[in-house]
Amino acid sequence: MLISITACGNNDSNEKGDNNTAEEKEGNTEEKNEPVVLSDALDEYPIWYQVEFSSSAEELTRDSSIEGFYIFKDNKVNGYSLPDIQPSFKIDDIVDMSDSEALDKIIEDKKESIEDEKNKNNESNDFLAKLEEDNNTVKSMNTAEEYTLELKYDDKGQYIEGEEIINPDKSSTKSKNFYPGYITDDVFFATEIFDESFVGFDTNYDEAFVTRVEDNSIEITIDDENNEKENIVMEDENKTENNTNEENEEEDSVEASEEIYAENCATCHGDDLSGDFGPSLETAGNDFSEEEIIDIIEDGKGDMPAEILDSEEAEDIAKWLVEEHSS
Repeated sequence: MLISITACGNNDSNEKGDNNTAEEKEGNTEEKNEPVVLSDALDEYPIWYQVEFSSSAEELTRDSSIEGFYIFKDNKVNGYSLPDIQPSFKIDDIVDMSDSEALDKIIEDKKESIEDEKNKNNESNDFLAKLEEDNNTVKSMNTAEEYTLELKYDDKGQYIEGEEIINPDKSSTKSKNFYPGYITDDVFFATEIFDESFVGFDTNYDEAFVTRVEDNSIEITIDDENNEKENIVMEDENKTENNTNEENEEEDSVEASEEIYAENCATCHGDDLSGDFGPSLETAGNDFSEEEIIDIIEDGKGDMPAEILDSEEAEDIAKWLVEEHSS
């Protein structure tokens, strides 16, 4: 179901058995906007606010609290998390500002509040630790990451039921784990706060993602399999791509470890790990754990000197021996 708020015409003539309104008779009806697919909406309206619905109003209102915002540009998304520290911002606070003004104001005020709290509590390690633990910082744009729109089939695999906005690099330590939930056509909505129009989608987690538009008759719908944008994938394609990336990373890791071994270890342990001056390592993964191998490399053993590899190389070799050379 697509939710669209539009003005209704006068239906007095319908009460007299006439199925057409006066406006329709005169040919003055307003053409209904074509639905905008989500991928186009993210391109056309790059700034989206993450808002929290109050317990008393499961809809966007002037009192909806802004928890963060996201900027979509060139197939990348950057998430700005807002710390749970005063001042708080509501939709009511930004309706008279442009998006750029609102973002600048939010970031500036939040950063000032964080510094004020740090200065007030500069001797409180507990406070600073909690500030760090809660990630009470405002992220900078250099953490923007690529995203994909993954189309999902229904339970029987017959048609596209919804889509997800995901970060394809699941292992990224920089990721904000942007996850607005499973998006279907029935979660989109449109509304007006004062004179500002908003459209968005409900995440079913007592929050929503909204963006400002020129009028609230705009309807958003999910993408379909015929969309050829490069960042739109079917769910099976994304799994295949992720698996391929993981396999490539594993191959690169093995090749790097083999190169470290050849340059630093083969002279004593043999090119094929069968041993020479040093013992065979062919079944090292059976005899030692990764931690034990790292300790031997760092501390040395017998005629083997200590610290012949740096810590990162030692970890790579230890993992390689345990994973690739154990029965």
